[in-house]
Amino acid sequence: MWRLFRSITEEGVQELLRVCGLNEGSVQSLAAILSWEDHLPLGLHTSPAIANAVCHDLDRRMMNVVPGGRYTRYADDLFFSGPALPTRAAVAAALALDGFKIADRKWSLAKAGRGGSTSPGCPSKTANGHGRRGA
Repeated sequence: MWRLFRSITEEGVQELLRVCGLNEGSVQSLAAILSWEDHLPLGLHTSPAIANAVCHDLDRRMMNVVPGGRYTRYADDLFFSGPALPTRAAVAAALALDGFKIADRKWSLAKAGRGGSTSPGCPSKTANGHGRRGA
């Protein structure tokens, strides 16, 4: 997904808080605290949880885009697997219903048995968690 946190506006946060049953004064106050320059800020500890809640309906819709397969989302990364992968157009249409877009640089397809990976790893870290061996 392209710019997930920036795509979730303060108004979107307010809508979520209203659905959770908060009164309007609390909605306004909390949304002002949880948003920065009219979007979810990257790095604020609450942003991933809010993004997950905002994307709840999107996640349900995406499961229907890959019938007989599997859909997983980690933050702004979407993963599909199964006998038939969704088309780019189908994914883009589902994302657009919530105001999201595909991140062009991240779109790719891999056929079964090609050894794809959803986690590129961190080559600068070693098994002991430090940047250099034995550090």
